[in-house]
Amino acid sequence: MQNEYAQLLLDVQKKSSITVNKSRDLRFLKEEIEENSESKIGFNTLRRLFGFLEKTEPSISTLNILSAYLGFSSYNAYKNNIINYDGWYFQQNLQRIQSTNTVTNEDIETLRIGLLNADNIVYFAYFFSYFIERNNIKTLEEIVKLIPRRVQQNGPSEGTNLKFGTIVSLSLYRIDEKNAFKIYKKLIKYDSFLNNVPLLYVDYSNLHNKYRKILTIIKQQSKREDDLLFVELMDFYWKFYSSKKHLYIEIKKPAKFDTFHSILKGRYYAYLLLSLENRNLDIEKKIIFSCKKSRQSNSIYEISSLLEEIIPSLIFKRNFAFLNELIDIFYEEILEMDSWASKTGHALSLIAMANLNIQKDNLTIAQINLNLVELEKVELSYSDYVSLFYYQTKLQITYLDNSKDENKKTKLIIENLIQKTKFTKFNQALIDFTISS
Repeated sequence: MQNEYAQLLLDVQKKSSITVNKSRDLRFLKEEIEENSESKIGFNTLRRLFGFLEKTEPSISTLNILSAYLGFSSYNAYKNNIINYDGWYFQQNLQRIQSTNTVTNEDIETLRIGLLNADNIVYFAYFFSYFIERNNIKTLEEIVKLIPRRVQQNGPSEGTNLKFGTIVSLSLYRIDEKNAFKIYKKLIKYDSFLNNVPLLYVDYSNLHNKYRKILTIIKQQSKREDDLLFVELMDFYWKFYSSKKHLYIEIKKPAKFDTFHSILKGRYYAYLLLSLENRNLDIEKKIIFSCKKSRQSNSIYEISSLLEEIIPSLIFKRNFAFLNELIDIFYEEILEMDSWASKTGHALSLIAMANLNIQKDNLTIAQINLNLVELEKVELSYSDYVSLFYYQTKLQITYLDNSKDENKKTKLIIENLIQKTKFTKFNQALIDFTISS
């Protein structure tokens, strides 16, 4: 039977986005299965299944539990529908449904089963975009609930969902703005759309126009504390980076703050760091405490995502003492994640290290840090935002190194980025680090 259930174990890992390499991965998997099914499964049962204990043939009851986690009524039902996992078969079904421009109940079930394979989510994103570009709101409302939920605990699924959010967001940007906002207003009431599109594709490049209007729609329709906090924070970031003067805006910490997503918590701490004129040791202690708490739960992803907004705020405020402390304590968590979704945090961390080396008058190492940054792999919605920090750092290096040609080229790039994002506060870098003609 082993060859028969090997695919089942692969599919469970795909759905959970938990790749089982170590025995401790099974603890996360056990929690994930039990949280999303009505059955309990033993830790040792999973250890035997994945070869960490001497293998025995699993009972049909165990196979049924795993199949139920995948969304099937039984292991037999799973085996009868396994073809729907195949990428090419799934794509053919998408093409067939598109040709009719409608979806039936049978189509919904086909889509649901196919999406249990995380590899099929990108195909589904283009399928979803097909109906966006045809302004077919009726069909969009029928399929929007199929969007896979985000799994926070281990992180990789965040990358898969982010790809979905990127593809769908860009398709909405391509169509007539009036139709796009009409679709947003219809679909934002569905958590599956809200969490995976406007709240995941955080568009710094359009914070002054399109994305700002999308945030207004969220504020009008959502009653959730975390959604409203997100909107408030993004409004602050826009006002802060686009204002010439220091700006203080009070944003109250919600009662359920500790239950929020790690990235949202990091956004709030970054807001505190940016809004205050001077260092605040209490805030810094809270940030370190939150990171250490995540480390104790073996959640490397949470540390990286928590610091994703904190690190650029420290660079901008030139709080290099605390920045150095964070990188020193959490170096492994910050720089050694290897997933598509972590490229933005990885780039910002290297930029941070470059800034620290500039402070140590170690320009050669600072330039090496920048050379390791892969801007082309940064999330598209963050690309211009991260680039501003990258080129601001490069401008400083060329200024200190008296590299006139490179300094001039970098200055022009920053000017274009400021023009695009309207983040005029970065003009100060041009004043401070441009070599006079």
